[in-house]
Amino acid sequence: MAKKIKIVIYIIVVIFSVFLIAKAIKQESGANPEILDKVVILDEAKVLPENEGKLVLVSGKLKASEVFKDNTFGIELDTFRVNKIVEMYQYKEGNDEVGYEWNEKVEKKSITSGSGGIYRNPEKSMSSINKCDKAYLGEFTVSEKLTQRINDNEKVELPEIEGFKRKGEYLTNSKWGPSVGDIRIKMSYVNLEKLGDISILAKQVGDGFEEYKLDTGAYAFNVYQTKISNKEELAKALEQDSKNMAGGMIFIIIVIIIIGIILFRTNIKNLIDKIKNKTSKWKENGFMKNKTKYLVVILLMLVSFLLIGATSVNAETTTADVDNNSDLVDKMNDKTTDIVRLTSDITLETDYDTKIFIEMSKTLDFNGFTLTIPENQRLQLIYKNSLDLKFINSSSSKTAKLKILAHGTNPIYNEIMNSEYTVNFEIDGVDVEYEKDYETFWTYAGDNGFNNLVFKNLKITGFHTLTYNGDGKTIKFSNVTKESNNSPIQQFLINSSALTVDDIIDANSVIEYYPSGGVKVTADRTATLDTINGYWGPITVKFANGFNVSDATLTGEYGETPETNITIKNIGENDLQIKNVTVSEPGKFEIKGGTQPTVNGGATNTDFKVKANAGLDVGTYTATITVEAMDGKTYTATVTLKVEPKQLTGLGISGLDSTWVYGTTKTPPTATGVTGLGAGDYKITYSKLNNGSYEDIGTTLPKLAGKYKATLSITNPNYTASGASVDFEITPITTEVKVKSFDDTFTYDGTEHTKNAYDVLWANNASPVTDKKLPNGDKVTAVITGKVRDVKDTALENNTIEKITITNAEGVDVTNCYSNIVKAAGKLTVNPITTPIVVTAGSDTKVYNGTELTKNTYTNTDHVLLPGDMLEATITGSQKFVGSSNNAVSNVKVMRNGEDITSNYTMGTHVNGVLEVTSAEQPLAIADQYVRVNGSISKGYLEQSVTGNVGNIDFTIKSGDALTYNATNDEYVAGATAGDVVMTVTAAKMDLGGDNTPEWKETTKDFTVHVVNKTDVNITGLSNNETFTYDGTSKKPTGTISVNAGTVNVSDLEVKYQGTGTTSYNSATAPTNAGTYTVTYKVPDANTNYTGTFSVAFTIKKATLEKVTLVKDTYEYTGDEIVSQDSNFDLNKMNFSGDIKATNVGNYSITVSLKDKDNYEWKDGTTTNLVLNWSITQATPDYTVPTGLTSVKGKVLADVALPTGFTWNAPATVLTVEKTKYKATFTPVDTTNYKTITDIDIEVDVKNTFDVITSVPGGNGTITPSKIDVIEGSKVKITFTPNTGYMIDKVLVNGIEKTVTGNEIEIAVDEEKTVEVSYKKIPFTITVEEVTGATVNPDGTVTVSYGDNKDFTITANTGYKLVKVLVNDVEKALDGNTLKLKNITSNMKIKVVVEKIEYKVIEGAEQTYTITEDTEARFRIDADYSLFNNKVYVDNVLVDSSNYTSESGSTIITFNKSYVDTLSVGEHTLKVAFADGGEAETTFTIAKKAENNNNNENNTPSKPEDKEEMKDNGSNLKTGDNIMLYVAIASISIIGLGVITIVARKKKMN
Repeated sequence: MAKKIKIVIYIIVVIFSVFLIAKAIKQESGANPEILDKVVILDEAKVLPENEGKLVLVSGKLKASEVFKDNTFGIELDTFRVNKIVEMYQYKEGNDEVGYEWNEKVEKKSITSGSGGIYRNPEKSMSSINKCDKAYLGEFTVSEKLTQRINDNEKVELPEIEGFKRKGEYLTNSKWGPSVGDIRIKMSYVNLEKLGDISILAKQVGDGFEEYKLDTGAYAFNVYQTKISNKEELAKALEQDSKNMAGGMIFIIIVIIIIGIILFRTNIKNLIDKIKNKTSKWKENGFMKNKTKYLVVILLMLVSFLLIGATSVNAETTTADVDNNSDLVDKMNDKTTDIVRLTSDITLETDYDTKIFIEMSKTLDFNGFTLTIPENQRLQLIYKNSLDLKFINSSSSKTAKLKILAHGTNPIYNEIMNSEYTVNFEIDGVDVEYEKDYETFWTYAGDNGFNNLVFKNLKITGFHTLTYNGDGKTIKFSNVTKESNNSPIQQFLINSSALTVDDIIDANSVIEYYPSGGVKVTADRTATLDTINGYWGPITVKFANGFNVSDATLTGEYGETPETNITIKNIGENDLQIKNVTVSEPGKFEIKGGTQPTVNGGATNTDFKVKANAGLDVGTYTATITVEAMDGKTYTATVTLKVEPKQLTGLGISGLDSTWVYGTTKTPPTATGVTGLGAGDYKITYSKLNNGSYEDIGTTLPKLAGKYKATLSITNPNYTASGASVDFEITPITTEVKVKSFDDTFTYDGTEHTKNAYDVLWANNASPVTDKKLPNGDKVTAVITGKVRDVKDTALENNTIEKITITNAEGVDVTNCYSNIVKAAGKLTVNPITTPIVVTAGSDTKVYNGTELTKNTYTNTDHVLLPGDMLEATITGSQKFVGSSNNAVSNVKVMRNGEDITSNYTMGTHVNGVLEVTSAEQPLAIADQYVRVNGSISKGYLEQSVTGNVGNIDFTIKSGDALTYNATNDEYVAGATAGDVVMTVTAAKMDLGGDNTPEWKETTKDFTVHVVNKTDVNITGLSNNETFTYDGTSKKPTGTISVNAGTVNVSDLEVKYQGTGTTSYNSATAPTNAGTYTVTYKVPDANTNYTGTFSVAFTIKKATLEKVTLVKDTYEYTGDEIVSQDSNFDLNKMNFSGDIKATNVGNYSITVSLKDKDNYEWKDGTTTNLVLNWSITQATPDYTVPTGLTSVKGKVLADVALPTGFTWNAPATVLTVEKTKYKATFTPVDTTNYKTITDIDIEVDVKNTFDVITSVPGGNGTITPSKIDVIEGSKVKITFTPNTGYMIDKVLVNGIEKTVTGNEIEIAVDEEKTVEVSYKKIPFTITVEEVTGATVNPDGTVTVSYGDNKDFTITANTGYKLVKVLVNDVEKALDGNTLKLKNITSNMKIKVVVEKIEYKVIEGAEQTYTITEDTEARFRIDADYSLFNNKVYVDNVLVDSSNYTSESGSTIITFNKSYVDTLSVGEHTLKVAFADGGEAETTFTIAKKAENNNNNENNTPSKPEDKEEMKDNGSNLKTGDNIMLYVAIASISIIGLGVITIVARKKKMN
């Protein structure tokens, strides 16, 4: 009992699980439409308040909230999820012994082995990381709940670190093999860069997302790893979600069933045993030979019904659009797409065969496009399952083609992989073209052929045959034309002697062909197909019983309404009556002829005509002619109308002179020969001769000088004509136009000066014109480029005129319309600064010293020179001898950056300096002398003792009597008495210059001669008249003092240094400073025995220094302090004063003086102070030349705004159309330190402005704006607003019709534009749905205008009755048989609902007639007998009235026994037609009397094989029609496998 309860519980669980799963899948599928309806798709990932709480779809790239850092490996990852797995090699429990494993967790710290050993696992030295953070999508925060759904992990290549090496995908610290405690590491993350765009479907809450609950109870909350931009893409994603969910549920059901079989296999066995016992009697009666099989089948059926009923979820047919070969192959190969639809022409692979592996039923929809198999390649179709393949054309307006360029065997290669596969192929509406007349179009390779092949509604060109007998079990053709490329040549539908015409077409079709040239026949239905040869013409399969309507062709010029007869041929034997003839395009065609003629069998009727409607534009139009017979069948043909342009003649242009002078007012010419045409149907255009060819300039009569051509052309494509043209010329004005620039005078100030002013003189008049406008209003603009800065720039006609432009009132350049333009440039004069510059040379004086006296310094007038201008002067003068002379000024000039600009200044009378040399004292020197009593001292000796004399010397005794002069011996003699005698040495004056002015004065020097009673000692050893250079150390003559031996010691001598001449010095110490000196060595007076003196002269001259110069005397202003740089300056020996440093522009000077002029002099021998001049000049300012400046013609330069600091040199210049560079000046804010930059070229793009003029000639609406002035190259939007009930008919831009999107058009303006709009009443379509059983006139689609009324006549056909008429699904009442629609303001749809008049067989229905036993077959029908008209059909064949009797009582039909006995055994159909169109149908069975009661197989009625073509009416199972059907099949298979296994085991046990 417990087991039974378990089984019941299990079954309940299974059923409940299946129910919940089915409900979930239905809920999921049902949620998709609601999602698509409610979702708000955001263009940008922005948080908008209006979307709060709504279901939103946001797409974009994710950004991590923070960068993940791993310091161990030194890596940083821009991601929101990282998975770092750290596994440790550790002990694990085994059966007996301890094992080992890598594991992320330490399962057990200690493990005991079977032998009692204890093994301990260490702690992990590194932890794993599984991190999933929030992220950002634009302004949204994406929570971890969503980011964890993104599955796009990428491996991180971890760098090797100390102790870790790479082994496979891990880093590990195992050295040789793993040891317990070793770890290995791998890491993965979500790479945001490769992840790309994602899409989130969820509810917006603040800046985040939450689940959105749908009305179905499901929740919308998902992440898609792709960008979803629209609802179509979202629908596909949702559909895939549903399929994925269904797949998962299937797996769950299978697992539950398997678990049940395993758990309850014993119970299943017992159940089977009981069933066997219960059914043992069935076996004895022969009812079942193998009860187990039947039980299994029953069980499986029950489970299947349960599963199918519980899980029925229908999936929609999937369609994929493709526009390239790759996508085509992918979609044909996949297992999900039902219909593959072409959206463009596609050519298959050109380098190799295109292979398609088909595993499910597919429909290839050519959709009006062409699929091309390229040359030398094949299309290989490999079938890997039982399936249907269809080629169709869903387009009703375009022809679809399969174009085959391939050569060789089987350009289309079909291979069915398994003999058990049933493959059907159908091609419907796709024409096939093959350029060769050999090969077979559709055949198979290998051993397995097709089940059914169907060819219909197509034309096949080329190929020897379409297919082979045996390629399909059944082959059917319907409405097929087969023709060759190169007639005459043999060709067949199927070249088969086994198949007949009757085998491949239905009862209502025939095959027509040409057995000989020019004669078309209908093939006998019993003829074999190898006799149907297309050698002489095409082979056509078409419908036979009924009408054959010939195609009609109409041709006419625009405005004509051609018509032609419609040829309707009755191709059957019985008479047929035409009920109605209609055309599918009533707006373009009409049908003439309203009778309902009867057409005899084989006869042709031409009572009806098809006529083109008036007003159709040039082009080709097609429509379908439908002929409806009284029996309700319809037949179609195509009418083609070619509307050709209407030929116009006599076009011309009048009112245009051949020549005129520019400025003459002219009326535009008129067109002739255009009577009847509208303003927009033609135009006169003008072209201008340029470089030998004419260039189009538009539709406005030109005004400027030049040679032109006017051309009249037809713009309406409904007309054609030879154009007319006229040449004409506009000549320029020859009157003189003189532009005279102004004179002006400036005083030099260091800047450039311009005079941008001029006068315009007309026709040699002395007075200028006003506002520079010529008498006709044209304005003259001149670009004046003259500029002066320096006096030397002054010249005649230097105020140059670079360019003269003349523009008209519209700003158009008309310069070339004047042939006598004269330039007369003015004079710009620069006068010098009037304040004179006086240069004063320096003066100097000195005592004669034998060297030249010079003075190269000068001064000049202050505050005259401008900054940067430097004065240069030459000072020449020298004086050597006593006297004075001029220090002359010459070569005075002013320089600026190496350029002589002296003429910019006025030079005064320069003042020379004076150089004066005075007479000098001779630097006499003589030491005191000693002479012994009664001795003598010669005059010659004394002369040798004198130094410093230049002139002759003489001696006189000044005082004392111890000496007397002895003239005879020319000596001085001492007496016997000692004493001192003072003597005077006199040096005579010296006139070296020869001007009686002595350079050396007469000079005297006293000295003492001591007469002593001592011995005179001879002292020698020093050099005389040596010269030394001052260096700060003491100087004395070179040599060694010596005296007579045995007299006095040298060290006892007295030494005295004395200055001579102007040098004042008296010391025993050697001198240091520059000067002239003597040194005297003397025996001291205290020495009683000896006496003697020795003197020599020497000179210490001044040290010389290099004059200080400036490394650079001119600097450019920088804004920073500038320190002048010098050379040779010695701070220890020189002083400086003045402007050592400065910042601003100016002239500066530095004075350098010698600190010690007594001991130092400059190299030129002077000691005067040096004046060093330097300057800071103006810098060039930083500025950016403006770009991208634009303006329009007619404006002046002043209208073009410039950045701060810029000004136009000629602001009054009138702008003309072109890109031109104009001169401008940049003036810095600081004009003291920065230059003003003139003549900067700045480009201005000057464009035309054109008027756009709009109009609404016919009214019924408005257009805005009415007129606007637009810059050339710009775009302007024109808005059209029709009145209520009206819409835009045509928009003409310059007479050319343009397409308008919505109520707006955007036009590019490159010339004057006129925009005209015409409005028309809004057309509406009234669509009459096709109905079988009623006639609606008019039918199809009828076009009406806003507010119109329209009547429709509705009549039920024979055999039908009218039920109701619906207009836009609302029932409407008829006025008699007329539907009257009034004040139509929208599209309408008319649906006529009828019922077929049907009668029932109330007696004898489905009866069985047994041959030899029954005598008649009697049927009673509930129809009035008066309607019976002898139309009785058995198996759709009319039965001759001799084979039955009819009588009233309702209607009774009784077949004669003789007739019934002729019918074959099996089921037959009976149809009785009545005069009102009603029919009664039933089946009946013919059977033979049974001969053996135990075997009733021969009495089983057999139904003839249905030979109908394959039809997809929705009842056939399609892949994807029922998702959960696979659940049932899988479940059946598993249960069946389990049951059979149990039974097999049971048998073995028995």
